[in-house]
Amino acid sequence: MRGRLAALGLGLVLCRCAPPPAMAPAGLAPAASGQATAGAGPMPALANSDTGTMPALGSSVTEQVRFLRRDLALPAGHWLVVAEDKAVAPGLPPLARLVLLRLLGGKFYAVLEIAGSALGHGAARGWPANPICLAGLKRGRDAQILAASHETFQPHGDQDCLTLVFLPGPSWTDPKNGLAETAKLLTTAGVALPATTIGLSLGEDDARHRLIERVWLNPDLTGIVPDTTADPTRSAWRARHVWHDRARRQYLNRVMDFAAAWRRMVRASLDQAGMPQRPMPPLP
Repeated sequence: MRGRLAALGLGLVLCRCAPPPAMAPAGLAPAASGQATAGAGPMPALANSDTGTMPALGSSVTEQVRFLRRDLALPAGHWLVVAEDKAVAPGLPPLARLVLLRLLGGKFYAVLEIAGSALGHGAARGWPANPICLAGLKRGRDAQILAASHETFQPHGDQDCLTLVFLPGPSWTDPKNGLAETAKLLTTAGVALPATTIGLSLGEDDARHRLIERVWLNPDLTGIVPDTTADPTRSAWRARHVWHDRARRQYLNRVMDFAAAWRRMVRASLDQAGMPQRPMPPLP
């Protein structure tokens, strides 16, 4: 594994780490893999039938990634598997999570987080409110939410939700954002965090399965003037400001165009084993 990482120019210390709160089911207290979660007992492993259905830490994947019997399409490029973990809440199947990193010229290009339940491990009574749906309900009260929508939002039934947010670089190290471990991986490898990242999240549930995908994008690579403001309420990316900035507005429109196609693909992958994937549209 070290040789493969060296060939990619990365000195990453790979992470089997705690799931971020926003990616975990309601009521789950983050815990390191193998540790106990409050009220839940020891962390269970996935069933033997799921062994080998996740890529190895340090591996490089292109076009698609195997995730708990699903073949999930990836945007173009080489993605490095930098973190994985499992988590559980009382009365629900375990969730697994992957974190993939893509660099461009040694710079942060995108981070993709995938979390979900394994096929064949459905929730007997469905899943509670999807965290992506709950986050979207804060639109208008949270300065960092740029857009939110839900096709359906029926806890313990069908849920299909989207949120678009911005995150100032310093906020990556805030524990409540669940990104501190990933930020540590990047800084250890000498990869600088962007001044601002744009986060696009999709939450998909049916009566049995859950699948969440979230991509963090670096708008600075598009030529947009970086905004280094740490206070989200004063950021040039805040919704009340961004729509008066042509370059930022056009960039976010491209992100939403990407989201429309990606959303259909994630939904179709929710309960399909080995489903052939069409090529993913390019990242904006």
